[in-house]
Amino acid sequence: MKKKVKQKKYEYKQKLYNCLSEYINQNPKEYWNILKSLKNKTEKDEIPEVLKDEEVLIKHFQDQGKPSSINNAFMIDIESQLKLLENNIDFKAETDAPISCSEVKKVISGLKLQKSAGPDRIINEIIKTSNQVIIKSIVKIFNLILKRVYSQNHGRTRI
Repeated sequence: MKKKVKQKKYEYKQKLYNCLSEYINQNPKEYWNILKSLKNKTEKDEIPEVLKDEEVLIKHFQDQGKPSSINNAFMIDIESQLKLLENNIDFKAETDAPISCSEVKKVISGLKLQKSAGPDRIINEIIKTSNQVIIKSIVKIFNLILKRVYSQNHGRTRI
């Protein structure tokens, strides 16, 4: 992409240079009009400095939703609370296997990007980029929900 932008700029400048070369001898008035229009260009016509570096932009948007650092104390606290909830629910059905990390990873990898957020306001890009951090918690929460529904319905598994 960066090469294409440079190529287009080069082509534009080359075309402009060729036009100016032709007009300088054939039509001096047009030559000066073009020069004046170039001189009067404001900074608004140019791409802002922040947007010029394509790699910085790409990295910025890829990093959306990634944690800057993982708070280990917080993660340990969440996992311990989920473990307590998990231990407090009886799950006796042999046929209802718990959801595994690999199943959740497979579903997350299949999420389509550039889709609008649902009612939870979480876009798929955030889920995909932060799956290493949240996958264990998601699996535990899903399994807790299944266990709770099972225990509430006394064997009838309806969600």
